[in-house]
Amino acid sequence: MAIIVSAYCANEIPIHLNVVKGADITVNKYVGLFMLPVGMSGILLLHRLFNHVGIKVFYFLAALHVLLLYWALAFS
Repeated sequence: MAIIVSAYCANEIPIHLNVVKGADITVNKYVGLFMLPVGMSGILLLHRLFNHVGIKVFYFLAALHVLLLYWALAFS
């Protein structure tokens, strides 16, 4: 999904939103769109190696990634 969204979003995407001002922190679109999937892959690998790493963290990061993709399209 991130590859498709990267074609349509601006070069700078928001990663932190302030309620009053809107986006206060922006990053390069490639860093912003691909840092969560890389982290999720690492957590999934840790879960496979050590069963004590919770899969709930993986699902939380997946939901956060979908929200980041939405922000990247909405604020471009």
